[in-house]
Amino acid sequence: MDAVGFEIHRSIFRLLIASYVRAGLLETATETFYRMIHLGCRDFGIDYNQFIGVLIQHSQLELAKKIYLHMVQDGFSLIPLTYSMLFRALCKANDLEFACELYSDMSRRGHTLDIFTYNISIRCFCQSKKLDKALEILDQMGESGCSPDVVTYTTIIDGLCKVERVWNAYDVWNRMVWAGCAPDAVACGALI
Repeated sequence: MDAVGFEIHRSIFRLLIASYVRAGLLETATETFYRMIHLGCRDFGIDYNQFIGVLIQHSQLELAKKIYLHMVQDGFSLIPLTYSMLFRALCKANDLEFACELYSDMSRRGHTLDIFTYNISIRCFCQSKKLDKALEILDQMGESGCSPDVVTYTTIIDGLCKVERVWNAYDVWNRMVWAGCAPDAVACGALI
């Protein structure tokens, strides 16, 4: 098969997969995805990323996790956008154990999240009373070059105060002020 035929073949598979997912035929979509890989279409990381993205957009988190694990086994990784999408979905679904695994994988591969995704993850960890993980992510934000904002600091301060770790909250407050972030009413109210 020539290069043009190869791309048309792959494009047809991609269209079929997206159509099956939209129609709720997840088993058929997954079978088609694996058929694409095994019928002369060499698997590419982009195919995994696209399929996982489509699954997340259609609230199929469990299947997205399964495909992600298969992808890692095949030696591929997510691109930063797909990492962020999957990480957000995991946090929103309160699947923090898998979110931690994904975060470790991202860190190992040198990928970073955007501020929006960092804030969502910190909020989820705070709501689940996993404040040490939230503080760890706050530390890693600075190391990755993504500066925490007032939402980041306020979320952690509020979470720490709710579990009566006031001294830790005070330390984060000082860190926020030192970083040049002006405290908002929520941060002030939580600390008071």
